[in-house]
Amino acid sequence: TYIGDVYTLRIRKTNSGYINFKRPISNTIDFYQKPNDFWKLLSDYLIYTMDYTKLNYSPLFRHLYTIFLSSGSTIMIQSLIVSITIDNVLGEFFDSNSILKEEDKKTLDDFKKYISEAPCSPNFKPRVIGVLNILNNTTSKSKLKDLQKHYVISDTEIKKYYKLRQLTVHYDENSSLDTAKMLNLYYSSLMLLYKLIFIKINYSGYYIDYSETNLPLKMFKREEAPNKQLHDKQEEK
Repeated sequence: TYIGDVYTLRIRKTNSGYINFKRPISNTIDFYQKPNDFWKLLSDYLIYTMDYTKLNYSPLFRHLYTIFLSSGSTIMIQSLIVSITIDNVLGEFFDSNSILKEEDKKTLDDFKKYISEAPCSPNFKPRVIGVLNILNNTTSKSKLKDLQKHYVISDTEIKKYYKLRQLTVHYDENSSLDTAKMLNLYYSSLMLLYKLIFIKINYSGYYIDYSETNLPLKMFKREEAPNKQLHDKQEEK
């Protein structure tokens, strides 16, 4: 925040109390043992915030804070929040590439021009044009598949995220899971969210993988496409 002409960075310790927030990497577990990239992760995040010195909070903060607050709720609420947050982060921070061919884009533009000039209700036109615009939007799944080509994101994480999303955003009591299976989907999706944040803040280093029972430290980095099959097989074991 700015105080006068001076930019001031405030780091506040929050008393989590009952909140069970899973940090990407801890400053207490094996803190004096290598590898530990707690300070590196913090440094990369703070460097990222410097791009938004005119704002009270960096754009990522509200998403992280939402996850933080939800961590004191039931597993169903936490799962719903992490599903929505992944969608929001993909939509806000990762560019969309058109999924239409050039000739289809031309046809879509002609349709929109026809609707805009048609003798119909002024309230009707923007609604129809809005629906037509959706046809040119890239889905979150397409964005994840594109990111998967360059980063350590597995097919298993994407599949579990979409299964969790289906269970929570489109809730169906007949397809509910037991707590253990829901936790498995939640932690896998939480790891996916953290990786999206790592990409955004240009972090490369170790993180705690909460999707595995022994909570191993793993390395996050850019990864060449030929190595992806091996990584996905390791994730599925």
